[in-house]
Amino acid sequence: MTRYLYIQGEGFVKVMGSDNAPVPVMLVKTPQAKRYSSYRLIQKDLLHVRSALSELNKADVLKDVVRQALTASAVVSYSKCFVASNGRGIKLETVALKYCSDTEKATHTEIMTMRNQYIAHSGMGPYERNPVIMYERQTENDSDPFTFSTYDNLIYITSFDSRIASFEGLIENLLKFVNEKISNAWTDMMQNLSDTITKEKFDAFALRVDPECLFPLHDIDETHPVFRELAEINNMDKKKRR
Repeated sequence: MTRYLYIQGEGFVKVMGSDNAPVPVMLVKTPQAKRYSSYRLIQKDLLHVRSALSELNKADVLKDVVRQALTASAVVSYSKCFVASNGRGIKLETVALKYCSDTEKATHTEIMTMRNQYIAHSGMGPYERNPVIMYERQTENDSDPFTFSTYDNLIYITSFDSRIASFEGLIENLLKFVNEKISNAWTDMMQNLSDTITKEKFDAFALRVDPECLFPLHDIDETHPVFRELAEINNMDKKKRR
């Protein structure tokens, strides 16, 4: 089982060798490594969307609430790739759509609108409207007093049933673009490390980890330091907004 070390301010890292024994590791914080890391996070989101769409293709055996959850998850994860993030420092721009067809580009616009106007925020889209209708109750006699009732019209998004193929094509062409970025970033990072890190430097900065400090990710709960750190960051953000 893979076990991880939590590095404050950085995240979780694997420090296991091929024989499952901890090995010395050095945190790489160069601009090249940051770029590589950021595109890998974007790739992770796009692969998640691909998996969600694959499940939506089984819509005939899924309950509506599951289809809604998969669609919302796909839209949010996709949109994250195009929204500015202080953490990643990189977001996809429209040039990332260069391999996409016009239909796929239209699907991209629709997804971003759905994210901004319905799923992530309330807006002016059709799914955020709930018109109230009044209608006359029918009676047996024309002389009966006028009676009426009302009803509203909540609409729930279920899935991109008719656009799944276009969404899937969009993901594949975006992955083509992102994979190229990852390959280039990895090459730049490795070249930079080869030029700047010697064996002596590595030995000086490498972490040598006590196996007792490692744990499987599924063991993380609200008592773990990462949650206290996230709470502190959230509190700082709230103070800045005041």
